[in-house]
Amino acid sequence: WNPRAQKLFKRTLKEYTIVVKPNPDLGILESIRDSLQVSVPLKPTGIEKESATTILGLSLKQFLMLLAGLILVVYFLIRFLIKVYKNQKLKQEVYKTSEAYFFKEFLKSIGKEDSKQSLNALYAWIDRLQLQEPTIEYFVTTYGSDTLQEDLNKIISSANISAWKKARVLYLKRFKSVKASVLKKWVNP
Repeated sequence: WNPRAQKLFKRTLKEYTIVVKPNPDLGILESIRDSLQVSVPLKPTGIEKESATTILGLSLKQFLMLLAGLILVVYFLIRFLIKVYKNQKLKQEVYKTSEAYFFKEFLKSIGKEDSKQSLNALYAWIDRLQLQEPTIEYFVTTYGSDTLQEDLNKIISSANISAWKKARVLYLKRFKSVKASVLKKWVNP
């Protein structure tokens, strides 16, 4: 095939006979092969180490090191998760005893048909405040607006939620300022 001409040419050569005579020096090749077999034994002797067992393509020592590392990582991960769980549980317990939680519960109970539930939630919240007198009347007269005082007369059954929120904010502002002034005047005996 000629690629330039894009043609196939057929050529036939005249026949030619080749006669191969035996080589008298081929005996040397056999003696070299024998000497190589003597110098490099084919069967392993007891001196060589047997092939090491592998686990997942790793030697036994590498596998044990990897396993020990994984066990340590899992151990520390479990300890970390337990610590996080305990912290979350502690935060939840602290929140469930806080003033903010009881105020939220009080706001949820406002406007429900059961006024006793609202009143109980209000008393639970008032108990968490640090008032001079832990009563609803004291809180409303000290921190509440006129609408809140009217709501108190209605016994909380249809209380104005925004008025309660404003009164609480006012209480928190005054409480923080009083607490800061007490700490400034305090002298270590």
